[in-house]
Amino acid sequence: RELGATVVEVEIPHLQALHLSHSITILTEISQHFDSQPVASFSPDVQIALALGKQTLDSADFLAAQKIRAYALGVTNQLFHQVDVFLTPTTATLAPRLENDVFKAGLSELSLTTALMRYIILGNMVGIPGLSVPIGFADESNLPISLQLQAKHWNEHVLIDLARTLEARAPTKKPTLYFSILEPSSA
Repeated sequence: RELGATVVEVEIPHLQALHLSHSITILTEISQHFDSQPVASFSPDVQIALALGKQTLDSADFLAAQKIRAYALGVTNQLFHQVDVFLTPTTATLAPRLENDVFKAGLSELSLTTALMRYIILGNMVGIPGLSVPIGFADESNLPISLQLQAKHWNEHVLIDLARTLEARAPTKKPTLYFSILEPSSA
């Protein structure tokens, strides 16, 4: 608002159905895509997702999910008659602390995954452009916080302009442990 934007609160109807549709679509598509590969070649968390897609979902589930995807596209088109940019937190929760063994054993915690993906599902389902902009740090944990910006199809330039404006005003600091792939001397 202080930069001249008009903030309009919007409500996305039937979010639970959209989330379920997204899960069904993703699980079905990854199961189909990786069907010819040995399951043992994946980490345990991916093995669980593949098994869910193969053993619990059928073509009727997938077709129903695609009807909801079409509905979501209509909702999104209506949304962009009201606003130029749809702004949400990037994630609904801060990044979780991971134990060291998670990188070897994998992690399958669907409630955490759902919470982390809560705001990205709509854009992912309908293919609208989006980006994430760092805007600060959480008080206690000092973990980064970011906003997700999404716009109607072919309006990436609007997102980039707004992201530049927001990022220029956001506090920045280099993490304690930092390795730059662009500046090898910083490692």
